[in-house]
Amino acid sequence: MSSYRDQVSFSFQDGHKRYRWLLASPAERILATVADAALGALAAAPLLWSVYQMRHTPHHFDVWAHVFLASPLMWGGAVLLSAYVLWQALWLAQRGQTLGKRLLGIRIIRDNGHVAGFFHCLMLRTVVFVLLCVIMIGGTLMLLRLDDNFSVYELIWLPYLASFLMLFQTTDDHRTLQDRFAKTVVVREKMRQEA
Repeated sequence: MSSYRDQVSFSFQDGHKRYRWLLASPAERILATVADAALGALAAAPLLWSVYQMRHTPHHFDVWAHVFLASPLMWGGAVLLSAYVLWQALWLAQRGQTLGKRLLGIRIIRDNGHVAGFFHCLMLRTVVFVLLCVIMIGGTLMLLRLDDNFSVYELIWLPYLASFLMLFQTTDDHRTLQDRFAKTVVVREKMRQEA
């Protein structure tokens, strides 16, 4: 019986050689996302705790004094969260990996086999994709005159639900909406060269 890895691969021809990556499984991609969310929550915890503490201080206490003078935890938390976000963005732009993807040995490449880089990995897959989702959902709500009943942020999960379901498709290299939009594929980290 052949395994998932033996059955599913992504390959491209470059001159006289053929290169092949094994596709990341849906489980690996989901676990990488969960790992990124958990690490992000840990990085944000000091800042969130400090903000929570600040919101529950007595009203006679000067909130701005608490922010600027009495809360090294808040500033430390802000620095920690900023460093985490910057680290994730740099790895994504340079390696096609987040920390979660690195832990699971998967990465993002372009559908032509090249390194995804800053534009495809970070800008198209992350920033532009989210902006388009917000604009499309908001525009649809306005056209249907439902913007009084729903906000964009209550429905932003819909494209991500569609992407989650697309992970399990057996065609088109398990590509999600983000992958299709940015012309990327998520593969195992190691590449195989074939004759």
